[in-house]
Amino acid sequence: MVINGQNAILPYDKMNGQDAILPVDRLLGKMQFCPTIGYYRFVTGGMIIWGQMGIRLRLRMRQRLGKGVWMRRVRRSHKGRSGWRIASGVKMDRKVVLFELMDTNDWYIHDLLEKGDREMLYWTPDGRGNSISVTIWHAARALDVFLHQHVLGGGAESELWFASGWAERTGYDPRGIGTHGWGMLTGYSEEEVQAVPRFETAVLRGYYDEVLGAVRGYLRETADEALNEMAPGYEGKQTFYFWVRHPIFDLTRHVGEILALKALWERGQE
Repeated sequence: MVINGQNAILPYDKMNGQDAILPVDRLLGKMQFCPTIGYYRFVTGGMIIWGQMGIRLRLRMRQRLGKGVWMRRVRRSHKGRSGWRIASGVKMDRKVVLFELMDTNDWYIHDLLEKGDREMLYWTPDGRGNSISVTIWHAARALDVFLHQHVLGGGAESELWFASGWAERTGYDPRGIGTHGWGMLTGYSEEEVQAVPRFETAVLRGYYDEVLGAVRGYLRETADEALNEMAPGYEGKQTFYFWVRHPIFDLTRHVGEILALKALWERGQE
């Protein structure tokens, strides 16, 4: 289950095999049994989820929101099932929103890298713009640079592209290129964009996953209040939260661009 502040996404709609998306005010308010969502049953003041799904959701909610989340076991019968009730006052904090954005973007990136045509990764509509491959690398690279330079205060050598050997493996060292010499595609000339290698799927997936894992680890280990403090990087002009949130929002925007490129490429194959 995903709650993003406006919608709740329930993982599996029994009628059509897709996720069921419901407004949170309906989810947590008074709502009768919805037959299109199988065994989910909504009640005044909360929600009852039946069977193993309820157990998994309880564990996930406690992991994301802390042990203080009220989820009480209930024994109301529905085809012999017991379930878990979620309190209507559950408050989603900003870290949870960032986790959910990363989870959603992960799904699209992984699905495309696993199922997409290899040539599609390097295709551009006019032969000049950014390809899907370059866009995925840029999105991960921005998170890498912002986390290790601006949040943690390290140098370029601390970035995972270098520290984990990706630069050596691909033969691509972008230091000194583009805006502020960050080497993450922003501010590149057209020639510099063209010089970015055609990264293999394994490189894109491996680097992307490693960077997102590092960002998740930082958020889990950092108290929410600490995110309001000024970060050491970029002359201390922004907070820790800004430098984490900004590239995650940017990633979300780039996933939209990637899906648009995918649709254009597929249309051209018809």
